[in-house]
Amino acid sequence: MLWFLDRWKSLTSRVDEIARLLRTHGEPEWAGDLQDMARRVRRRDDYGLEAFLRCFGGAGTLNHIVLIGNGRASPQANARLRRLLSKTSTQASRLSRDVDKAR
Repeated sequence: MLWFLDRWKSLTSRVDEIARLLRTHGEPEWAGDLQDMARRVRRRDDYGLEAFLRCFGGAGTLNHIVLIGNGRASPQANARLRRLLSKTSTQASRLSRDVDKAR
């Protein structure tokens, strides 16, 4: 069961990292939303996990954010964001499946 708790902690750390990156690059609304989700996930509230997973796909979601630095798209920041989003969405999906199995 400890491995399960570690996975929750790891997920929230990554979500927090994404939120910091977004805040640094002028996306405070998304950053705030992600921090709220991370707080819920820390309490092992399934809603926070579900809300995070809904942030992917479709118009106006995390997948469509382009980080800007000095008035232009920031290739390095965007590459980092894409890596973090990919790893974190995969991790959240796995955790969600595990939560469903545990019920």
